[in-house]
Formats: sequence, C-alpha cells, structure tokens
Amino acid sequence: MIIKIKHNLKILVKCISKFGLLRGVFIYLKLTLFQGSKISLPQFKEPIYLRKNTTDINLFYEIILWNEYNVHYNETCENVIDAGANIGLYSIIMANKFPNARIICIEPDKENYDILLKNILGYPNIAAENKGLWNECTDLKIYDKYNIGKWGMVVEKTNDPSQSSVVAIDIPYLIEKYEIEKIDVLKIDIESSEYELFDHSYEPWLIKTKMLIIELHDSMKKGCSKNFINAISKTFKNYSLNISGENIIINNLS
Repeated sequence: MIIKIKHNLKILVKCISKFGLLRGVFIYLKLTLFQGSKISLPQFKEPIYLRKNTTDINLFYEIILWNEYNVHYNETCENVIDAGANIGLYSIIMANKFPNARIICIEPDKENYDILLKNILGYPNIAAENKGLWNECTDLKIYDKYNIGKWGMVVEKTNDPSQSSVVAIDIPYLIEKYEIEKIDVLKIDIESSEYELFDHSYEPWLIKTKMLIIELHDSMKKGCSKNFINAISKTFKNYSLNISGENIIINNLS
C-alpha cells in the first residue's frame, strides 16, 4: 500500500512538473483513476488513446512522462522506422518533432496494432505494418511468452501453418516498399527478436542506418547483445555509443 502511494505521488509530481498544475492534476487523474482512455497533451496535435487495465499506462509513463527516448537527434530527419511500435507512442513523438519525416511503424500484435491505428490517424506521415520484424520474410507465431502483458509480446518462427499468427518482414522489404535511401533513425524494441535480426544478412541495410535506438533482451534470450554488438562492430568503421534509460543509442559516424 505504501509503495503504491509513493508511486502515485511520484506520478503526480511528474505530471505537474511536465504539464503544469491544473493540466497535470487532470492528466494524473485520467491515468490513475480512469486508466487513460483518451488523453490530450499540449505538445501533441492529436489525443492519445490508452486501453484500460493493460500495460498501455506503463508505456505512457516510460515514454511520455519519463522521456525514455529523449535523445539528441540530428536537425534533419527524413526516414524513421519504429520496430516494435506497440500503440505508437514513439512514432507520435517523432511525428510531432519531425512533421516532414516519414515514419514507418511495425507492430505484430493485432490488438496493439488496432489501437496504434487510432493513435496515428491524424498523422499522414506515419505508415503502419501489422507484421513482425525478422531477418527474412517468413511466418511467425506471436504470444505472451513471459506473461508480462501487451508490451512484451514475443514472436517466434514456426513451420506449422496452424500456428502462424503474423507475417514477418525484413528491413530490405521496407527499404524497397518505401523507397528508402537511408534510415535516419531505427528504433528497435522487439522483445528478443533482435537476436535473429542481427544474426545474419544485416550488412546491406545496417550500413544505410545513421542512428540506432535499441532495447536489448538478453533476459529473454541469451546472445541478443552479442549479436548486436558484433553486427555494429563489423558494419560501422566508426560509431558512438550512449545509454538512455533501457536503450542503447548508436550513431554511425562512418
């Protein structure tokens, strides 16, 4: 009980400091008492939709309140890929920050994808793919493998057609479909699928990537960090590495 009170107080203080007294209290009440639903924020041109009794609220805390992706971006940004977009909060931030950028969301879970579509409806520069990201185009099954809710859905390759829940695409597919010459920002939060993504066949698209923002999931699958660092070291002659919250930020300086 005491821990919950401290947590709620922390949320209240953060809401007030970020949005002002009256608006901050109102947003806090929407988040804690009414579990979100529809929230309008001063920095976004469109409201955000959150599902009640899901991990959407926790995502809002991490991405909006605690600025999980508050990193230094280049002044110009033309192409952004949001892999593991969930309900689209990062894409919304980038669409408001870079209104002329083209942003591509990839989200394999259908329920997450449906709320994502509501959240990006007012942003014509955001495209969405209800697919999984892999190192090839194939079939995947999707499930809550670790029982952590809608922000932890895992995809795995399957040879059983009866288990196939989602189509997987690779980044070359996106490059061809959207005619991408370079990827200014590639944000990856794909719940351990980064192991496969950086296992092989990454050089052609990775060399075209200027910035990578990635959350690694070695706790789910051993070797995620190893594959990622090996890929970066082999592909980039020169790069910088920084950490922001749970994310590693790589800037390609080659």
